[in-house]
Formats: sequence, structure tokens, C-alpha cells
Amino acid sequence: MSSGLLFISFISTLVEDPRSPDKGASYGKTNQCCGFSNSVLFCLKAAGLAVSVCGATIRPERGSTSEAGAMLAQLLCKRQQKAPISDVRESRAVTQVQRREDVNTRTTKPLKRCLWTSILAWVLMIAPAQASLVLRIAIQEGVKEVKVGSSTNAIVRDGAGRAIGELKPTKGFAAELKSGKVALANWVSGQMWIEPKGEGYVWIGDRWYRGRTHLIPHKGGITAINYVNFEEYLYSVIGAEMNGNWPQEALKAQAVAARSYALNKRQENSNNFYDLGNDQFWQVYQGIKTESPGTYAAVDATQGQVLTYNGQIILALFHSSSGGHTENVEDVWSNPLPYLRAVPDFDQDAPVYEWTESFSQAELKQRISGVGNILSMTPQTTTPHGSVITIKVLGDVGVKTLEGTDITAALGLKSTRFTVSAKKTEGQRIPSSFQITGKGFGHAVGMSQWGAYNLARNGYNYHQILLYYYQGATLAKIDVR
Repeated sequence: MSSGLLFISFISTLVEDPRSPDKGASYGKTNQCCGFSNSVLFCLKAAGLAVSVCGATIRPERGSTSEAGAMLAQLLCKRQQKAPISDVRESRAVTQVQRREDVNTRTTKPLKRCLWTSILAWVLMIAPAQASLVLRIAIQEGVKEVKVGSSTNAIVRDGAGRAIGELKPTKGFAAELKSGKVALANWVSGQMWIEPKGEGYVWIGDRWYRGRTHLIPHKGGITAINYVNFEEYLYSVIGAEMNGNWPQEALKAQAVAARSYALNKRQENSNNFYDLGNDQFWQVYQGIKTESPGTYAAVDATQGQVLTYNGQIILALFHSSSGGHTENVEDVWSNPLPYLRAVPDFDQDAPVYEWTESFSQAELKQRISGVGNILSMTPQTTTPHGSVITIKVLGDVGVKTLEGTDITAALGLKSTRFTVSAKKTEGQRIPSSFQITGKGFGHAVGMSQWGAYNLARNGYNYHQILLYYYQGATLAKIDVR
């Protein structure tokens, strides 16, 4: 892949002047009614009520800050009502959950179509790039052998690009390391390509992918890399990270966030062999299995769109559910980023908003060793919004102070936002069990997927969703040349 130029143009919308007297008066009434603090008002503005982007202002339908303010205000106030949502599925598990109809359902008028104006501002160098951006995704790395194949006849090429054979369709072949080279069927080469004919797919490991396969000796074994068009890669990623049947505006927000995240990670972490991996450290990528009409529509509608801050594509972190409030990134990790600010979330109806796990003494002793029978588990430091940073585990033969993330990994918890209570009878010194009550699913930084779902259901477009969760970011469009 050769170096290229990735042009970025900033997207803005033409709207009416937000200072219209009738709008301002109504917006003020909304604030007074709900008793919002200045920080909440700032969040509402960042959601699209009066957001300045490249000299223009992004706001909802009819240019009315009062209507938009009222919508978000009502959502904030409805937290205490916990009105349910119907017919949704959990974003990551993608399993159907039955939910009763919202007893407080109200109609929201369609948002006005925005007129985009793109102004070429500058050129950002990101290498490698080419006219149609192709990503190199490591599917299996350093394994003893990997199953490969094609849905159509496929050309097999060596590292120099010479055709050395052809694979028959729908037959699986095992690629393995042989004397430091790639061995596949009767062919042996320093590296190998599998290129399907026509509109064929490639088989790698246990599933189908678009694009072509590159096999190389790496890390003492075989590494299989999927070369795939960037936008087609996103067809799969969006479906793996969010339910493809969710509202389009939520899916569009996920598409822009995922596109930005992938380019940021590619710039920071790519190596000579691949750009990204396929697991949660990068982004979940499962091939054509997770594609759907919903993901096609969302990716195509937002083609090339990314989030930037000060001219750089942002690290657009996202998670399933924060449990009521997202976190400042520096409170979870060490590096502060101005666009990853804590904001009130709209995930109160998520199936993972609140959860409870119970563990017997025997289970805890098995998962947390070195302290004997566990007497107590007490958070020592937490974030301003209740996520556990460190926790002290006191046992009858020792004590440990652990990271909150270590506890979640050891116990399989959904998040670090939890409290612990011991269960024991009167006079009993050693608890028989512990109950952990928590909120949310994931690290709680950046966009909440369930929050995006609820905002989309209440009439907000993906611009507003993104600018709410990524404070001060700018929506832009890439053009690879």
C-alpha cells in the first residue's frame, strides 16, 4: 500500500439565528422549570441546541432552541420516571429483550433536513492511504494453522504477486508454517494471497469476510490478514457493536464514531503487517455475519464522515451504557482529552443500566487469591461518578488493594461502577456470600450506545448525538486521493 493524502472537509449546517426572542424566552422557561445547572445547560448546548461549527450553528427542526431544549430537558427529567422502551435488543449481545410500551409516549416532529456545506480546510497526512482506502485487519495472529477458503474460485499468489494456483470454491484449506514459509495445499511461499474472483468472499478461521486474504509467517506461526475496503469493514463493525435494527440516527452516530476510532487507532498503532485487529481492543469485526440492511444504510449515509478536534481525528471511544453519567477520560485512564467529558446519560431504560451479581465465599476465594476467607471488599478511590478506581480486599490471612478493572476482570462484572455488601448471619465473622450491585456496561467514556438509542428514539439526529457525547468536536468528511 502506498502513501497518500487524506483530505478532510468540515461539515456545517445552515440554520436560523438562535437569538430569536420567542425561542430564547421559551428556552429560559424550560431551564427554570427543570432547575438545570450551568453544566447541564452546557451539555444541552453541546447536544445541538446552539452549537457553533465553523461559523455556523447546528440546531434542531424549525431553528427552535426551545423545542430542542424541551426535548432534552424532558429526557433528563424522565430519569426519575424510568419510562420503558419497547422492542429493543441489547447493543453488544444483540439478543431480543421484551419491553413494555412507554406509558409517557409523546410525539416529536421530524427534524428538518440539514443543508451541508463542505469547505476544504486542510490536508492531513495519514500513511498508508490510497484512492479507495483499504484496511489491513489481523484476523488470526501467530497461530499454528488457519483455515482459509473462498466462496468463488480464487487466485493464489505469492509475495511477488505471481499467480501460483487456484482454490476451488467452498472448500476449506489449512495454511501452516513450513520451514519459515507459508504452506497451503501443494504451494509453499514466503507469503501468500488469496483473491476471490467476481463478488466472492474469503473464509478465515471460522467465518466469511469481504476482500482478500494475506498469509504471512509472523510471531512463530501464521498470521492471516483481511484486506478490506474501509466502508465495507464498517458494515460489519456497526452490526457487531450495535443492533442493526436500532433507529438509523443511532446507527449513523455509531458509524461516524467507529470510522473515527478506526482511523485514530490506525494512525497510532498500525505496524508493517496490519492496521487493526478484530477484537474489543480495536473494534469488534466479525465479517459478513454482522452485516444487515440497517448497517448498510447507516454507513452509506455517513460515508467518509469523521469527528475531529483541533484538526485531528479524535479517539471516539464508546460503550454500551454508563449507568446514568459518562466519565471524564482522565478519571478512568491517565491521558486527558478535551472532547471526552463527563455528561449526563440517557440510558436509564437499558437492560444493563442496573445489575446485581452474587458470589459465594468459595467462589470469591477461587477468583481472588492470597487473602484467605474474604471479610470485606471496600472501594478506596472512586471517580466523581462512582466508578471504582481501587478497592481493598480484606481477608482473614491477608489484604490486597486492587484496581477496579482487575476486580471486574476477575469476577466478570459489567463495569467498575458498583458497590459491595457482605451477607452473614448475626455473630458470623466470615461472610457466607457477597452481593455486588452495579450500573452500566463498559468503561463509561465517550458515547453511550443506549444513550444514543434513546436520543434517536426521541427525535435527535446523529449530528446532535455525536456533539453531545464528544464535547467540542467537529464533524468532518474525509476524501482519500
